[in-house]
Amino acid sequence: DAGDPMQAYTDSLNLRRDASLVAVAFFDPEIGIACGEYGTILRTSDGGRSWSLADSGVSCRLNAVLWLTARRAVIVGGSYDPITQINRGVVLQTADGGATWQRGNDAELPKLNDLKRTSGGLLVATGEWSHSLLTNRVESHNLGRVWDAAEVQDLPLAPLQTRERLEHWSRSSRFPVAIRDVGQISEQAIC
Repeated sequence: DAGDPMQAYTDSLNLRRDASLVAVAFFDPEIGIACGEYGTILRTSDGGRSWSLADSGVSCRLNAVLWLTARRAVIVGGSYDPITQINRGVVLQTADGGATWQRGNDAELPKLNDLKRTSGGLLVATGEWSHSLLTNRVESHNLGRVWDAAEVQDLPLAPLQTRERLEHWSRSSRFPVAIRDVGQISEQAIC
């Protein structure tokens, strides 16, 4: 599908031999998963003495891995579309200890950089800002199957600026979203 934002522009399978690894997690002293650039996923069942390549089905950078049970793990990552520069997230799940991986429900997610599990069992992933979700934090209440936008907390307010300064910021930051409206929150802050 040409519309798939994770579709490679090059043969990522050849690049995986030299890929930089970004994250590693062990379920126990023997079983571990590492992930990184070009959709690389490696699995070990002998404490890291040998590693086998698992097919991720994606070619983007994978940034974090988290074990949920002895058989289930979740990996998050994503990339920027090279043409639109819009960031897209990826969630991968395994139910067989890392041998095979499937895409999760990630169609609306931003590029994700980190993944944690709270003491209550909630999965929390953070990453790039999502204009559609209005947050950079998503949560899963069902072990990574479905992700929802998390509540936005403690967003810094921008100081009041002139329209020209806002336009200058938009041009200099190369932010791929047009500023369509500005709302004044207080005398010194706008949104």
